[in-house]
Amino acid sequence: ISLLKLEEEKHIVLEGYEPLDYIFYKFVKENKVKYQKKINVIYGLEDNLVSYDNIDSFVKENDVILTTVEKGKHFFKDDFEIKALKEWLRKE
Repeated sequence: ISLLKLEEEKHIVLEGYEPLDYIFYKFVKENKVKYQKKINVIYGLEDNLVSYDNIDSFVKENDVILTTVEKGKHFFKDDFEIKALKEWLRKE
């Protein structure tokens, strides 16, 4: 879903996912959080909700440690995703 479409429609409901809201998007973009501690993120490379470009921008803007899971989706529910998540949590 493009930003233009979200801006035009203001609120988009996605079956099985949280709805997207343009007003919330604008608020977040205009009120960036300044993190006090190092952030670690785990990301599935086949995420269908958050593009790699978005996560990559977040990583660069916030000095984040990124761990990726090949073939991982947005919601970690398959055995290999759960295994990767548990390993990632142990490292933290």
